[in-house]
Amino acid sequence: MINDLASEFMNPLRAVLGFLFLFIIPGYLFTLIIYPRRNEISIPERIGISAVLGISINMFVVLAMDKIFGIKTSEKNIFIFILTIAIIFLIIWKTKVYLLERRSK
Repeated sequence: MINDLASEFMNPLRAVLGFLFLFIIPGYLFTLIIYPRRNEISIPERIGISAVLGISINMFVVLAMDKIFGIKTSEKNIFIFILTIAIIFLIIWKTKVYLLERRSK
């Protein structure tokens, strides 16, 4: 009974978070690398570019996992690989912002 209730609640939440993680977050972090200042492009443009880049990045990541690294493409492995790529993008963006701020002083 309780397990069924938790399952009903978690399935939509899992779908929404999975959609954001797969299609928006990697692309958004990559747009932050390309356009590090918030006023360089508008929010709707950033979201649109994020969606397109997110899909492209994920396709490349899964292809690289399978063909280049020979890693089995399971749900868990894809999640870990995309999370790693997102963290790398975040580190690159933070470093770029730091260097831009340091240069402007």
